[in-house]
Amino acid sequence: MSRFIGIRHRVKKTADGEARPTLLHVLETGKTHELEDDNAELDWVRGTFPTAWRPIKEEDDLSEINPRHLKWRTVRKTDDVSQVDPARLRTVKGKRQIAIKMPSAFDGLRKGDVVAMSLGGSGDRLAFALSKTAEEVGSTVLRLPPATLKERRGEEEKAHDAQLLAKLAQDEPNLFHEVTTVSRSIIMVRERQSRRMDAMKARIACEQRLRQTFIGQVFCTDDAFDELDIEAKFTAMKASDRILGVLVDEEKARIKELDRAVKSTGVWKHILDDVTGVGPAIAGRLISAIGNIERFMIEPDQRVMDELYQRSVRLEREGDFEGLKKYVKQGDSNFQTLQRAASWCAKNNRPVQSALLEEAVECHRQRSQLRHRARKKGQAKLKAFCGVHLVVSAECTSCLRRFSESAMQIKGTDKFRTDCPACGGAIHWKGLLPRNTKGRVSNWHPDARQALYLLSKEQFVRQKDRTRWGKMVLEYKRKLRVKHPEPVQAGERLLWTNGMVHSTACWKTATKFTEWLYDQWSDLARKQKLAAARARARRR
Repeated sequence: MSRFIGIRHRVKKTADGEARPTLLHVLETGKTHELEDDNAELDWVRGTFPTAWRPIKEEDDLSEINPRHLKWRTVRKTDDVSQVDPARLRTVKGKRQIAIKMPSAFDGLRKGDVVAMSLGGSGDRLAFALSKTAEEVGSTVLRLPPATLKERRGEEEKAHDAQLLAKLAQDEPNLFHEVTTVSRSIIMVRERQSRRMDAMKARIACEQRLRQTFIGQVFCTDDAFDELDIEAKFTAMKASDRILGVLVDEEKARIKELDRAVKSTGVWKHILDDVTGVGPAIAGRLISAIGNIERFMIEPDQRVMDELYQRSVRLEREGDFEGLKKYVKQGDSNFQTLQRAASWCAKNNRPVQSALLEEAVECHRQRSQLRHRARKKGQAKLKAFCGVHLVVSAECTSCLRRFSESAMQIKGTDKFRTDCPACGGAIHWKGLLPRNTKGRVSNWHPDARQALYLLSKEQFVRQKDRTRWGKMVLEYKRKLRVKHPEPVQAGERLLWTNGMVHSTACWKTATKFTEWLYDQWSDLARKQKLAAARARARRR
């Protein structure tokens, strides 16, 4: 019998020492288990998580039982342990302990289980392990986008997320994304990227510490100040420092691991490998930040799409579209052939058939518009996540000062000012790239934005007219200079200088690259999902 299991993954202990175990809820039994540490999580993956205990008997063999699965108590002064089996005794932090209970029942991932978790965050490693084991035992691991979980949670507390996830997996499985081999490759990139960044930070910290120590030795000495080149001497000192050398070697090893992980993903093989200027380092930042592209994907209303399709099929049948194909040239698509057939009927005095086929053409056009709008919404979500979207801003036509949307809103209403708060000039609205401002938390992913920054300003600008993206940077610069032929003084700021034109063109190109990446990655995700479904059908 299949079970629906919800998991709310948490960091096991806060900085203040507060226990924060992972919560696991089994819907069928109504039981909630606390996985207190990483060992407990691994026990659940392997099916060796103890759920019940019994007193230990003399004839019990404890040699094959993991000591952490036993229940222990501290030996009292009045206890005589001379005759106790040594396997039942241990010393922890100087205290003698004796095992009093052993597991009598175990639980864990079983055949038919459906495990539901939240997407992203600290639960990636557990999701990876559960998914790998699920393929062997015949179960399923699903993950829900955090935004959807927040919407479904409503006013409830996060403490009940495990129960909510299990219930949603039973009632609304279409909300979830299955963790497959493709998902695991993305998680592996995120893990390798994290290790690489940790190694780089450790190497930089060691280098800075050595530099400060060396400068202190040079200046704070009782000896005479000899003539020396500090930078040259420090470079020689770095080359001979063993600790720094080990950290440099570790960073190189982590970079190689990241390269292998990135190149094993379908995103690299089918999309990013062909983009000039994108290497494993930039690709690793993008892939690890974005993770599962399906959480950004927006699909059109399937009910409306099906209704339009059924209607078009009926109209094509009533208009005898199949019989009219022999009178027109076949188009590149069935839609183009349908348009030609409708046009042919209008020219050859067949008004009824022409009207029917024109209506069928309109049904196909509406389906295309729905897909286009859904794609644009998905692109907008990804652009906002990467920090390359546009935010609405007001600009004065007189003093050229800019104001945020909130600054222009009339207090207590949903209306906006039409004049400049500074000089009273006319206001026009425009979209601007978001920036980090003091006192406000950025709502985009810094690694994704930094990857796009490096890609556009360090790679695309060097390509000039040799690649598609290099040409796009040059074209944006040309258009901006035509629109703004000379720099403009705006208060204390000088706008539309050569540097500002260059930076704006680069960010516009980064925005277009993000839209392109969404289109390519979402198409790849659909193909991979279809291939996985076919593979499951063949196994059955």
